[in-house]
Amino acid sequence: MPLTTYTPAEVMHWFDTESKRNQALVRAQTRDIARVANEEGIIPTIKQAATAALSMGKGAYGTVVQKQATETRYDLFDTGFEFVDIARRIKVDYSQVRQIVAKAGDRYQILFNGGSLTVKPPAHLVAGKYRVPVGWMRNGVEVPFLTLVEEISARSGIEIIAE
Repeated sequence: MPLTTYTPAEVMHWFDTESKRNQALVRAQTRDIARVANEEGIIPTIKQAATAALSMGKGAYGTVVQKQATETRYDLFDTGFEFVDIARRIKVDYSQVRQIVAKAGDRYQILFNGGSLTVKPPAHLVAGKYRVPVGWMRNGVEVPFLTLVEEISARSGIEIIAE
């Protein structure tokens, strides 16, 4: 059983909310396509169909982002940590960690015996010119994004270096 679990912060539910809104919009747009084709001709219908397809793509992308976020977690144990997402599960002992490198764009690469793992925010909040990484829920308490990397660094005894 993990001592500490990190999951994406609660803000990620907005992707699901927006995805559902886009899907409802697509349903409404596609219902009108046949009527518009009869009343206004084929060109406006093609434009409306293209708009509906774009909205459908946005909705599907939002669903994928939400699913990825809800399935992603980092479990920290006494002797190591485990990264879990939709496609994979990676378990690393702290003694195997060789280097933690701060990369551009709020990414941190953890190099360990047998491979590497890039820790990146599940999303960013953007307000004007400010771009802030979404943080984590650490055992139910919201913490900044960097807290996970700092805790892995402390537990493995490896300093974070800048690239």
